[in-house]
Amino acid sequence: MENFLFDAFLKNKIKEIISRKNSCIASAFLGFGSEKNIPDSSRVICDIGMGGTNANSLIEIRKKLGNDLRWISAFHPKVYLSDLGCIICSANLSNNGVGFLGQNGLIEVGVFHEYGSSVYTQAKDWFDKCFHQALPVSNVEIDIACRT
Repeated sequence: MENFLFDAFLKNKIKEIISRKNSCIASAFLGFGSEKNIPDSSRVICDIGMGGTNANSLIEIRKKLGNDLRWISAFHPKVYLSDLGCIICSANLSNNGVGFLGQNGLIEVGVFHEYGSSVYTQAKDWFDKCFHQALPVSNVEIDIACRT
C-alpha cells in the first residue's frame, strides 16, 4: 500500500516512523528538535558541510548514537524507515521540515510505502549500503558544523 502524504499527515507519520526502535534515518540536515525525537537504537546518515545541520543537535545525537550517527558529503536524501514502513519525501529531519516545535512554514510532501513492500526493501538496501560507506561523525565534523 502506498499513500501520498502532505502537511500534518506527513509530519506525524515521519515522527511515528522515527520513534520506533531500530529506525533508519537518511536526512540531509538534522535540525533543532531532531535530537529529542531520535531513539537510541536508530541509525542516522546526514550531511555536515552544506550548513543545514544544527551543530548542537548533532552533538546531542552523537552522544546518543555514537558511531551510528554517520555522514556523507553532498548527501541530500530524506528517507525514513522502521518496522512501520518507509517514507520518501522532501522533509529534512528538522523543525522546518517536520515541525518538532510546532507549525512550520515549509510545504512538504512524501510517499509512504508499507513495511515489506518492494519499495521498502529497495530503500532499506540502499540505506544499508550508504550507512556502511558513510563515516562516523567525529569532533572534526562537529567543528565543521559549528562553522557552517
